[in-house]
This record gives sequence, structure tokens and C-alpha cells, in this order.
Amino acid sequence: MKDGDVKKFIEDIHYEDHAVIYRDRKYFFNGCSYHLDKHGKKVFSFEIFDDESGETIYSVQGATAQECIDKFLSTRIFEGKTFYEVEKDMTQIDW
Repeated sequence: MKDGDVKKFIEDIHYEDHAVIYRDRKYFFNGCSYHLDKHGKKVFSFEIFDDESGETIYSVQGATAQECIDKFLSTRIFEGKTFYEVEKDMTQIDW
């Protein structure tokens, strides 16, 4: 990851918001947040938005923040590639 440490980025997106530029597009990583379901259990959510269109390009829910991040890391979101396959082409930016 350009201008950032990928390991720290992954740790931070558990609960913090961050942005990157990938192939001249800005993406906003909405850190894991939680709400209570109808049974009172915590449900965590994690989303990625295309900043230019405002479109949600990825959304996941899980029982824990780590479950959300694990699902995100294994999903082919970026042109059929996982985050780790494209992170070297991403630039971390201040939001």
C-alpha cells in the first residue's frame, strides 16, 4: 500500500474509517460498527463506498468485527481480485 502500512490499515478498519485511491477512484472504508438485532445480539457491519458515485460496492455483516474483516479480505471486490491482490496499487489518503 502506497503511503500506508497495509497491516496497520487492516487493523484500523476494524473500527475506524479510512480512504484509498485505487485506479484513480477514491474508496471510503466504513469501519465496522454494530447494532442490536431483534434478539438483542450485536451484529457488525462493514461497507466500502465509491466516493465518486456514492455507491456501496461492498457490504457485509457478521457476529464480530473480525468476521466482517475476514469475509472482506477473502472476497473478490476489486475487478475480480481480493484486497491483498490489489493493495500494492492503492494509495492510502487522509479523509
